Amino acid sequence: MRYCNASYNGLANAEKLAESCDAAVEKYNNLSEKTKANQTRMNEITELQKQIGSYGKTKDIYVQYRKLPKNKQEKFYEEHRADIAVHEAAKKYFDSLHLQKLPTIKELKQEYAALSAENKKLYPEQKAARKEMIDLLTAKNNVERFLENKIDQPDRE
Repeated sequence: MRYCNASYNGLANAEKLAESCDAAVEKYNNLSEKTKANQTRMNEITELQKQIGSYGKTKDIYVQYRKLPKNKQEKFYEEHRADIAVHEAAKKYFDSLHLQKLPTIKELKQEYAALSAENKKLYPEQKAARKEMIDLLTAKNNVERFLENKIDQPDRE
């Protein structure tokens, strides 16, 4: 069991200790949610970059395919089935995001870098908040156990 001196932290009374625990838990949860949201967006950016790259690489073939007369499209499609499928999948992905205009890779890289930098800044803060939260919850648990034992066992004289 870990020992934490609650009165050392100015938390001699149980109400202040409970309030501090709640605040520490809320702070940790907020930081955790922020870093998770950033990571989720970073994953979305990675996928979007991948789809933009695929779309760009297959665009010329798809344009050629669409310009052909109907009677020649089938043969061309068979020869370039994989590229056309990749292009159509990327297009479906963009449609699912309701994008009117594709962002540039440069814009996406900048956003990704900003989110990554923010997460690097938040991780040490989140780690410290987690440690503080655990220490306070341990102290609160110890106080509650001590008080339970005190009530259950009357003073021996």
